[in-house]
Amino acid sequence: MKIIPILFLLINIANLYSQDDSIRNTSISYYDYTIKISSNHNRFFTGRLEVLKNGKSEFSMDSVFSDYVEHNIIDMDGDGSKELLLILSEGASPYVFSSMYLFDARKGAKPLYFITNASLDTSANSLPAIGTFVRMSPSIMGFSYSWQMEYHNGKLRYKSLGGKTGSSFGPDYTELRASMKEIWPQKADCEDYIYSVFFDYIFITSRISGEMTEAENFFNSEYKCPDKVSSLIAFKKTADETFSWIKDEKNYLYSEY
Repeated sequence: MKIIPILFLLINIANLYSQDDSIRNTSISYYDYTIKISSNHNRFFTGRLEVLKNGKSEFSMDSVFSDYVEHNIIDMDGDGSKELLLILSEGASPYVFSSMYLFDARKGAKPLYFITNASLDTSANSLPAIGTFVRMSPSIMGFSYSWQMEYHNGKLRYKSLGGKTGSSFGPDYTELRASMKEIWPQKADCEDYIYSVFFDYIFITSRISGEMTEAENFFNSEYKCPDKVSSLIAFKKTADETFSWIKDEKNYLYSEY
């Protein structure tokens, strides 16, 4: 009769050790700072980060991320000083997958900026950029809009797009037209929220790419609901407000609150 309790105890011990094995400790050296990260990839939002200078804790962050992903120490604006771009996973949302923390050693131990769904882009011949995106609701549609930021003179700012680079951030009208006909083969369902999401996506991505004329042409030919004029105004207003938010540096400033 004592076999079951003993077996239960052994299983619990095994689980405890497996949890310990999943704990990862990461250390990053960045100028005079050492960044220590502990995380458990089996548990969301249990990560801890601490920034030390000469062994003294200068900044810490606890239970706001899940796991370490990667980091880059790179000169973002060509001034000879390197910034630290640290990516930590969120892991519990279909909309936010990871977050980037931008550190500048010249400005102290705390991260200066916090950018969701961000990654380093060194594909261009120019200075490095930070690419980021927002996934639109509902997530099942797979719509997202992307843009780029750059770090210059100690400030994060929107990177203007143009030419072929800009067009790559815009919508694929051929694919969109085919998708809409597949979902609504006979008649547009004007009560369906997803129908409006298509046009929000088109106008937001076109505002980012700088190709609003083509977006309006698509709207005029494909939008099949009443109140066409007021709907066009609303879609353009949403795109303008979204674009203004994207360009505002204040929306990326790191805050402990």
